[in-house]
Amino acid sequence: MRWYRPRELKRRHDEAVEEIRKLDMIEEMKRNAEAKERRAKELREKYPGAEEILKDIAPRYEYENEEYRIIVPQHLTDIMSEGNALHHCVGSTDRYFERIRDQETYICFLRRKEEPYYTIEVEPGGTIRQHRGMYDEEPNIEEIRGFLREWQRVLKKRLHSKDWKLAAESRVKREKNLEELRKANNERVLKGLA
Repeated sequence: MRWYRPRELKRRHDEAVEEIRKLDMIEEMKRNAEAKERRAKELREKYPGAEEILKDIAPRYEYENEEYRIIVPQHLTDIMSEGNALHHCVGSTDRYFERIRDQETYICFLRRKEEPYYTIEVEPGGTIRQHRGMYDEEPNIEEIRGFLREWQRVLKKRLHSKDWKLAAESRVKREKNLEELRKANNERVLKGLA
């Protein structure tokens, strides 16, 4: 067994406790519609305008072919449910909700037939920051790359001048984030983003 000593034990502990709290909240939302609505209201108050942004981008970002389709979630709680269904972090951390609100990135869902398959984090210009399937893995990634390139070609034709401006800002934020990860020597996250 290996033992690790995080540099910032208190912060890491608090982060772990928060993650557990959010996972418990997701489970409660599944069991209780009232709890889900309460959480939806909290998220709308904490990230005002985020759901409107998702509704606004949906006509440009949604796309499908015979085998796959990209959809934009309508509600922030949909993102939480997606993260729970695929067992990855997209729904259990506020980072993605902040990025949507700030129009730095958006979350889209890749469906194969109707089932959750991949979660895509995409910048306003169509650059994919991350794509994660079940348990943060990338199952059959080579199989979907062609579809993702096809989607990006279509998306780029649909974008507005405002999208391109946001894309330039997002690129700068991405580089800043990567530099912070390098300085923190966060190889795990850097490897995952590579």
